[in-house]
Amino acid sequence: MVNQDRLLHRARLGFLLLSLLGDAFVLLANDARMLVLVSLPAYYSWTAQIGGKWVQVEPLLPDNADPHHFQFRPRDLQRVRRADLILLNGAGLEDWLKPALRQQAPDSEGKIVEISAGYPRAQWIFDDAESEGNETSSHPPDPSGFPNPHFWLDPVFASFAVSNILQILQRAAPAHADSFGTNASVYLDRLRKLDADFIAFRKPLKSPALVTVHPAFPYLCRRYQLSLIGALEVVPGVEPSPKHLSRLIREIRTHRVGTLFVEPHSGSRLAEQLASDLKLSTDELDTMETGAWSANAYEDGMRRNLCALSRSLH
Repeated sequence: MVNQDRLLHRARLGFLLLSLLGDAFVLLANDARMLVLVSLPAYYSWTAQIGGKWVQVEPLLPDNADPHHFQFRPRDLQRVRRADLILLNGAGLEDWLKPALRQQAPDSEGKIVEISAGYPRAQWIFDDAESEGNETSSHPPDPSGFPNPHFWLDPVFASFAVSNILQILQRAAPAHADSFGTNASVYLDRLRKLDADFIAFRKPLKSPALVTVHPAFPYLCRRYQLSLIGALEVVPGVEPSPKHLSRLIREIRTHRVGTLFVEPHSGSRLAEQLASDLKLSTDELDTMETGAWSANAYEDGMRRNLCALSRSLH
């Protein structure tokens, strides 16, 4: 396991790669306010915490937009063109976006920065494209595998990403570099406390096993040595095969899993039926792919997840 200090060092190395983009980062006037568009609520939180009053952070897409079928409207394109930076996750999560920008706003591609840049590839988790289950591997990928993109659900990765964002903003607006640095230092201390609280929750547990609706939590589970038995749906919204469902039920019984973790507002009838059939309780783990766009959303969401895990696994 890569410790937090080493990951922060990797963030600095990752920024060296980002700096090769050169003119992609527009140096702003001393009194200008930077416009940064982000693809996920977690990135809104991180950027708002660092940027403070000097950065205006906005969601890249309108509320309730389906990214897979989204078409940029004229006002959306205007906002993209006005943006100084566009922060994305990477790892294939926003593959739909680049062709859209290339076609509709080709001058904006140079503003894109992927938060996962510089994250050690050996630490990526890859989903097996051939598997009917939700098995993942932390080893180097098979060519048929796909990277699991849910890095942000690991608080140590959050610290890595905050360090990346800090250096990106300092390069774009050097007049406010000290302010950004002070804000980031305070926020990194809070993320370390969040990490410490997860560690404290984990220590007394002997063999914690959990099942989720979607395969969104392998990074969180690996960080805190939680046993992720499996996920109900390999692909969100697609019912599992009978073979996968049978195997999952067998694993739930073998490991004496007592709780099925669902997602807020998911409304999965299959999850409800499975919980009823196996007499499982349910609790919520939030993937934070949707939800509040606020400076405190990431910490609030992760602490809700911590409370849910504590309720169900202690």
